[in-house]
Amino acid sequence: MRYTLSLVIVFVTLLISCMRSHSSQSLQCRAISLSLPNKVFYQNHTKFEASMAYYWAAQETENIPSCILIPEDTSDLKKVMQSIVTWDYADPGNCYFAVRSGGLGQSHNSNQPNGVNIDLSGWKSVSITEDRKTARIGPGATWTEAYKTLDTLGLTVAGARAGAVGTGGYSLGGELLDPSCCHNPEC
Repeated sequence: MRYTLSLVIVFVTLLISCMRSHSSQSLQCRAISLSLPNKVFYQNHTKFEASMAYYWAAQETENIPSCILIPEDTSDLKKVMQSIVTWDYADPGNCYFAVRSGGLGQSHNSNQPNGVNIDLSGWKSVSITEDRKTARIGPGATWTEAYKTLDTLGLTVAGARAGAVGTGGYSLGGELLDPSCCHNPEC
């Protein structure tokens, strides 16, 4: 959990510090694909098109990234972060990327035009701890998926009111939060 939180902090820090550069993004996509072959996809590939097909905010589908990375596990995520950090160090201010969980984002925060999209929408696991007090929900799960899984166990979790949004982006503040939801850890 600490390792994943550290990766999220690095993502947010780099996202804030990086500026857009169209030509360098194409090179960055190629650099990432060297360390993660068969996980970086370009326009006209079925996985690229599938990733672009659903965003909660329709205007996000109008932004076309240079490539989409679909990591399978935290090891892949570590490799891409190393590549992004290296790229930013070598060419400061020219790494531009977005992290997509369920696609809630608005105005380039889950999809970067001409950037690198890191698509976590496949990370949909929902499980509970043995004592049934903690739910572990993957960042790519939507709140509907989380609620349905937990409902079958007679449990629930405080989360988004709009079930179609992803748990990852919502938990990081991707949605305007209702200040009256005092039981929600994201409030």
